[in-house]
Amino acid sequence: MRGGKPEILRSEEIPGRNSEMSLLLRILLVLPSIMMPAEASLLWDLPSSLPAMYQRGSNGTGSENFMERGLSRHKRATGDAEYSVDIEISFQDPVLQNEIRTFINTLTFPIALNDSTSNIKSINVTTACSQANGSLQCTCEDGYVWPSAICQKYTACVGSTKPCSCITVQQYNGLYCQLKLATVNITLSLSIIKEFTPAFKDPSNKEYKELKAALETAFSNSYKSLPGFEKAEVIMFRPGSIVADYTIVAEPVNASTIQDANNNLVTSLGANYTLGNPAVRNTITGQSTVSTSHTYMFVGDRSIILCKVNVSSYTSVDWFINGTEKLQNDTQYSYNVTVINGSVMSFLTINSLAATNSGTYKCIVHQNSDSFVAEMNLKVLPITVSIITGTVRCNSTGVPVLSCCTDEGIDLLSLTCYNTSGNKYVDRVSGGPIDKCRTYNITASPDQCLYGNTATYQCACTSANGASQNKDITVTLQQTPVLQINSTADSKHVSEGKPLFLECSSNVDTKISWRFSSGGIDEAVQTNLYNQRTNRSSILHVPRITKFWNGTIICAAENNPISVNKSVIVYSLTSSDQINVNPVGSFYVCNFPITFTCCVDDIAAYASATINISGKNSQAMAKSGNCFVYTYTPTDCAGTGPIEAFSTISNRINDTVTSGRMTLSPRNVADITCNTTLGIGSIGDAITVSCETINATLTGNQTYECSQNGAWNPKNGTITCFSASLNGLDLDFQALTSPGSEANIPNLLVRLSSTVTSEQTEVTSSPRNIQLVLNILSASARLSNTVEEAMMQNFLTGVNVVVDRSSAAAWSKAENQTRQSSELLKSVEEFARKLDFNGSISIRNNSNVQLAGVIRTESTPEYKKDFSFNNINNLTGKVAIGNLNAIAENSRIVSIAYATLKDVLPLEDNNTVNGLVMTTVANITNMEAFNISMTFRKSNVTLNKASCVFWNLTTNNWDSNGCRPTTREDDVICECDHLTSFSILMSYETQFTKTERDILDYITYIGVGISMLSLVICIFVEVTVWKSVTKNKTSYMRHVCLVNIAVSLLVADIWFIIGAALAPKVPKEVSDACVAVTFFTHFFYLSLFFWMLTMGLILFYRLVYVLHDMSKTIMMTISFVLGYGCPLVISVITVASTQPFKTYTADEACWLNTKTSNAFIAFVVPALIILLVNTLIVLVVVVKILRPSIGDKPKKEEKSALNNILKCIVILTPLLGLTWGFGIGTLSVNKAWIHGIFAGLNSLQGLFILLFGCLLDKKVREALLNKFSLTRWVSQQTRSTNTNSSDSPFSKGNVTKVGSRKGIINPFGKKGAYNISSAQLSSSSDMASNSYSILN
Repeated sequence: MRGGKPEILRSEEIPGRNSEMSLLLRILLVLPSIMMPAEASLLWDLPSSLPAMYQRGSNGTGSENFMERGLSRHKRATGDAEYSVDIEISFQDPVLQNEIRTFINTLTFPIALNDSTSNIKSINVTTACSQANGSLQCTCEDGYVWPSAICQKYTACVGSTKPCSCITVQQYNGLYCQLKLATVNITLSLSIIKEFTPAFKDPSNKEYKELKAALETAFSNSYKSLPGFEKAEVIMFRPGSIVADYTIVAEPVNASTIQDANNNLVTSLGANYTLGNPAVRNTITGQSTVSTSHTYMFVGDRSIILCKVNVSSYTSVDWFINGTEKLQNDTQYSYNVTVINGSVMSFLTINSLAATNSGTYKCIVHQNSDSFVAEMNLKVLPITVSIITGTVRCNSTGVPVLSCCTDEGIDLLSLTCYNTSGNKYVDRVSGGPIDKCRTYNITASPDQCLYGNTATYQCACTSANGASQNKDITVTLQQTPVLQINSTADSKHVSEGKPLFLECSSNVDTKISWRFSSGGIDEAVQTNLYNQRTNRSSILHVPRITKFWNGTIICAAENNPISVNKSVIVYSLTSSDQINVNPVGSFYVCNFPITFTCCVDDIAAYASATINISGKNSQAMAKSGNCFVYTYTPTDCAGTGPIEAFSTISNRINDTVTSGRMTLSPRNVADITCNTTLGIGSIGDAITVSCETINATLTGNQTYECSQNGAWNPKNGTITCFSASLNGLDLDFQALTSPGSEANIPNLLVRLSSTVTSEQTEVTSSPRNIQLVLNILSASARLSNTVEEAMMQNFLTGVNVVVDRSSAAAWSKAENQTRQSSELLKSVEEFARKLDFNGSISIRNNSNVQLAGVIRTESTPEYKKDFSFNNINNLTGKVAIGNLNAIAENSRIVSIAYATLKDVLPLEDNNTVNGLVMTTVANITNMEAFNISMTFRKSNVTLNKASCVFWNLTTNNWDSNGCRPTTREDDVICECDHLTSFSILMSYETQFTKTERDILDYITYIGVGISMLSLVICIFVEVTVWKSVTKNKTSYMRHVCLVNIAVSLLVADIWFIIGAALAPKVPKEVSDACVAVTFFTHFFYLSLFFWMLTMGLILFYRLVYVLHDMSKTIMMTISFVLGYGCPLVISVITVASTQPFKTYTADEACWLNTKTSNAFIAFVVPALIILLVNTLIVLVVVVKILRPSIGDKPKKEEKSALNNILKCIVILTPLLGLTWGFGIGTLSVNKAWIHGIFAGLNSLQGLFILLFGCLLDKKVREALLNKFSLTRWVSQQTRSTNTNSSDSPFSKGNVTKVGSRKGIINPFGKKGAYNISSAQLSSSSDMASNSYSILN
């Protein structure tokens, strides 16, 4: 190891992990032993001792090689000897290099050796070599470089970026890096004979880049021989043909070495370029100066810049501005050169400086191959002369009227003004420099104004070097006004709701303004509340004063500190409609007392109240709680008529308000049926009472009707009371008319949040309460200036409640649902635009509405926000704005997502809002470049036609302008070029023409009509022949199922027709009726399916369980429980779980909801399961029919069996409801023909039941013929049948061949039919003795 000289680390052959630490420790031990007093002894001992100490035995572990490369001794002035040792270490594992470096870095120097007189000062790693592709790559450590001779001799390493830091050698030969010396920048210039174009001023220009790259390559090749050369790069190009200024970074060198490199450069470039003479100049700095005699220069100044070089001769002189612009002698610039006292001097003169003359001025004095360079920055300062005011009061002192300003050096400017006309007696003076300005001040006393109203001055702001800015000013002199407010009292007392008039007058002409002050508020009064009556007076008129005007109103003259004020004290005085009177309309009985009450908020603010009854003298009312009370007993009963009363309430300044009328009609005692705390009355009488008497939290009036049972019931079943708290909040927002009263909004919103949370059920069930909340939200958005996060949180709580699903019914009863929903969206947007936050914001604690936003900064790459409502159909939405350049920087982007607003907003045609409603607000500065992308998760995935829409706040409807939809599975992506509230409108696209839709409608309604007629006939026939066809248990159960199928289908079709008639009025006018229609339609269609299932199960039982018997009672119980019990349970559960959320019925029809709830599943799932079971039963029947034909049978019998199978399928399909299976096809095939088949088969199901279940049954036909005495036809039928076959051919038992005799399963007279006949049972058995088929 050596201090101050190189050490070589070379990896060759040794794998030891701790060898480097061992090696270093050995070096530390050996150094004391080899340090000898005589240098000769040292040189003798070192080579022989060191190698011997670092040889290992051949024990299989390898060897470490140590080689000493040199030893030097340094004699210090103190007599101490200093030695440096060069050491080469070779090892196999390259990782050891880093471990050695780490170990050395952990050492603390100096290190004391064994003898107390020696120590190691430092250990430095200089060179590291490693194997690479059969050669060595030797790299210098930080602070070391290869000598320039080595760099030129050997090839640089591949990928090496630093010059002379890494070389490639075939084998190591003792080379090592040297300590890197400090480098210097050598500045030179190269002259190329070529036209200088503007391209060489632009570093991004292609021509500039190509010439720069070519020159830098030549520079590197020519100057790399310089000691410590690092780089050479072009600084700039400037005119003079083309002059390239460039810098070389290398160690300090002498002039001859530089000249040799310059000669190589000229030789290298001479082949491709025409060079100047001399081609290369040495740029010398520090021997020249550029200066001006003025510290500051102003626009309009004449400037002289001196360039001085301490040389006695020159070849030429050039001047440049901003590096590349060469100055010529012209009208603006001129320069000359002279030699004075052995120095070259050049004077540059700039006439009439302008702001464009600011920049860097460079002077270059050429002397043969040397260029002496100096430069300076020149800043030209503007002078601004401005009029401060043109009006001066006559009692003013030192009023600044004009200013002269500049950025720096104001002391060098002077401001003078001369009176040219008007009043010459006004005192004036030029003010000293203050805050970069000089001002011209005027003082005027009242007596000086007597000499005229105006004074005109000509002013100039000048510098010592010729700059001058001039301006004329005319000053108007005004007398000081004396203001007064017309009210003589110190304060103005006024009641709420009354107008306020104040007049402020002045003794001189002046413009008057008004301000309002209260607590921490000090705001200007809205200009629409006052007007300048004359040049000397102004009237303030507040049409309706509110409690927030309590404070001080100030009248002030314009541009004058003089003002007067008046205190305003506002006293409570409610409006007439806010007085809760009781009774409003009722009845009375003579000689029985009547209690009249008049209730107000804050009764302590009122002095007294009186009541006037039927025009008699007013009587004083007593205070009781928040009410004034008076008890009156009518005694004059002869011919008495209605009693009319009203109260008059006085506040503390004796202003009064009159309540609404209270009317009571007479009734006889004997006629009284209802007698409660609400009032008395006869059956059918209606009374109106104050809601406060019912519930202290309510207000308004409620009408009740007397029922026969003596109870008062709400008239028409409607509650018209509304929240007293919300009503009070609405009134408080209406009272926010005074300046600064918006400061009360945060507290009012806290009250709103608390009220809607505690009264959520009442709010969502009342259209009036919803309207009150909307009023409050609208006022909050309109009146707020800045919205804090807490305000937005409370605001959204109110929104969250009014858009809840439970409020859908109340919204549907609103007077103008479209206007109200549009008002809600507008309020939220307006409020969100005023939201103030830092960084980002997220409010997601509401169930129906969420908010998120960020501040758009320069570092914001894009805007992305996701919303998710797991509690509402797992609805999700995404908002993305990729290019934010169209949005103002440092502005706020806010998005709001509504999960349930889709249930509130009105719809168009057959469309439905099928996802979230998302609103985004932002400050867009470039609409052409703006685009927003929104992803909506479908609420109802069965809808397939999507439209991206926004709520148009102007037309109050959905609009698709500027939006493009893309559907991806369960999502719809909308790309829009503007902002507002967006969603997706979707419908089911049938792709049918109008003609096809009309045909389907005709098929449905005609088929249903035929079906209903057929079912009526079927039921009539069954009633007629019941006793004849139900003589055994199997027949009985078959006809029970058939009758109930017919009844269920008939009643279901009737409710279907009723629902179709109500559909155009859904959901507003007949929402309750529609719920009832939907329930019964659902129930009876389910009953139809379950009775068809019952028939199928009975058929399965009779065919499969041949030897098993079940009693009629058990079969009847199971059948009715299955046929009506199961449908009833399903229907009740469905309506109970969805109707409270108003999601039971669909929006466009009286049927189960398919969009916002899973109500429709309560019909589809049972129906599909029953269809599957009945299909399996039909397959069992087919197998039973095929079984007799197994084996070698005559072809005739096989053909007959196939015919029977077809007939069984035809008969069973309508009876077991298999035609409904075509409904599955309509879901997958959107073709008119499949819909037509489905509509035809199912609408005619009643006809099929009549034909296949009734008329084609031989026993039914025989019973009908017997019933109507058609004996001829009876005999003809009986002759063609077996006397023992009183039942249909299919019954529980074996399949027997009928032969040539005709059975009912073969209604078309074909022979060879198969009948399933029953085994003969004993007469005492309940089993049928005759053959029977459940098919017929």
